[in-house]
Amino acid sequence: MIMNNSNQRGLFRCLSMLDKLGYYPISANNDRLLYASIKDSLEQMGKSYSGALIRNMCSLYGLSENELFSNYDLFKKMLYTILGEGEANGIIASIKKELLARAILNGSSLTIREMTNPSLSIEDILESIDSAQTLRIIATISPHEHVLFLYDSEDTKEKILSTFFQSNRITCTTCLLSLKPSRRVLATNSITYDKLYEERRLAKFLTKPLEADLAKKWSYWRIKLGLSNNLSNEKPAKVADEDLTYWIDKDLTSELIELEHFIGRHPVGNISVLCGFNISKLADEDLSRVIEDLISCHGHVIIAGKTFRIYSADPTKVEVPKGKLQGEHS
Repeated sequence: MIMNNSNQRGLFRCLSMLDKLGYYPISANNDRLLYASIKDSLEQMGKSYSGALIRNMCSLYGLSENELFSNYDLFKKMLYTILGEGEANGIIASIKKELLARAILNGSSLTIREMTNPSLSIEDILESIDSAQTLRIIATISPHEHVLFLYDSEDTKEKILSTFFQSNRITCTTCLLSLKPSRRVLATNSITYDKLYEERRLAKFLTKPLEADLAKKWSYWRIKLGLSNNLSNEKPAKVADEDLTYWIDKDLTSELIELEHFIGRHPVGNISVLCGFNISKLADEDLSRVIEDLISCHGHVIIAGKTFRIYSADPTKVEVPKGKLQGEHS
């Protein structure tokens, strides 16, 4: 996906906001996969030779083997410095081959065309592993989670929403609030923003709302999307709000923020909520005005640019899908 400069600035600004607000990136599996790929590639040269090379590289900066192999940029720089371009290029090619095999086994979405492209770099492969793990987290996100995803293209938005709604519709109610009816993103229940806005006259309904009004609004939205009023009896539900900028365009920014805060980082009930925010629709000053408040309402935030990465206000809350990884170093 190619981003224009305005969108890139918007995403960088969002990253700065996440850092300021104390959100942490959820570590991907790529450190372990990179470690195993480098280790295996060097050992193909012979254990005695590779052992001497590793000791030499580690001693230059006082690093452990794990620290060296987990920082690819530094490893590559040192490899070229010690061995020279010719021999280093051969090792880099071997690492790329090893890492690519592990990436495929761990859900990378790289296409055959991309994998066979000589310009595909190790950095590209690591980014694909990042994205694959983020999508696994989205698909398996637990109830009581309120997640914000920041995107700048329709394709990206549909990929995130489709992944979120992968659950079995027999055991999980899925609900979508969208700009227009969607055939590509399937949900058990759906409604458009315009219809909801017109039916409830939100501009009037949410003027200076009290907490009780917000409770009614949240309850109404859930009922409208076909969810049960009885939290103790309802089956798991996933609710997605496609693009929060709709409410900003309707001059309901403060009302939107209050409602998002009311929902909270961890919604009550057997429900998870995914909120989309299209940063390409806003001018820089508008983005700065709104995005910090919106981020703070959510327990997790996904940056969906060229690579998908997930950040959390409480990293211990994120349940990364478990299972022994191919090539994982123990």
